[in-house]
Amino acid sequence: MQYLKHPKPLFSSLLSLILCLSVTIAYAAEPLTKDIRGWAPTKRLIDHGNKANLQLRMLPSPFRHLGDTMQIQITSPEAGYLFLLDINSAGHLTRIFPNQYTEQGPQMKSGFIKAEQTVIIPDSNYGFDFRAIKPIGKGLLVAFLIEEEFVDGVVLPKEFESLNRAQTHATLKQLNHYLNEMLETDESIGRSVHWSITTLDYKITD
Repeated sequence: MQYLKHPKPLFSSLLSLILCLSVTIAYAAEPLTKDIRGWAPTKRLIDHGNKANLQLRMLPSPFRHLGDTMQIQITSPEAGYLFLLDINSAGHLTRIFPNQYTEQGPQMKSGFIKAEQTVIIPDSNYGFDFRAIKPIGKGLLVAFLIEEEFVDGVVLPKEFESLNRAQTHATLKQLNHYLNEMLETDESIGRSVHWSITTLDYKITD
C-alpha cells in the first residue's frame, strides 16, 4: 500500500489547525490469483476467533469507488494492544494502527486501548484522508487485540509502510507462530495470553 500526499487548503475553527495533507490508500501491482482468505497463514489466524468481540467497520461502506474517501472504525469491549493491518488486492500488507498520529499518550502510540474504546482512523488528529485508488479489487482488513504488549521479536511493518506479496506471506506466518504458539504459555502470567482477531472484506471498484 502506498500513501500519496497532497496539500489541502488551510481552514480555521475554534482551534487553530495546521495545513492538512490528503493521504491516499493506493493499491499497486497485479491482483492475487487466490483469495487472501485462502492463504494458509491468513486462514489459521482467522480461525482463532474473536472472543473479545472486536467490531470492525469501514465508513461509510466497505464498497468504495475510485476516489472515495473512507474511515475505519474499531471498537473493543476489552482493553489490550490493538493492531490494524490492511492487505490489498495485490497482496500488499500495510500497518495502519498504531501510528504516530495517535495523540492520546504513549500507551496509545504502542497500540493500547481501553475497554469500550472506539478508534476511528483517520480522525481529526491525523490531518489527512484515506482515498481509494487503483488497482481495483478485493482487500482485507485485519484487526487483532492482545492483552500483553507486543514483543520485539515479531517484526511488523512501520506505520503506513507497504510490504510486497512475499513479505506479506512471511509476516503472516511469523504472526501465526507468535500468536498461536509462543503465547500458548506465558511464564510471566502462568497461562496462555488472550488475543482476538476479526477481519473485514472490502472492495474498490471504478
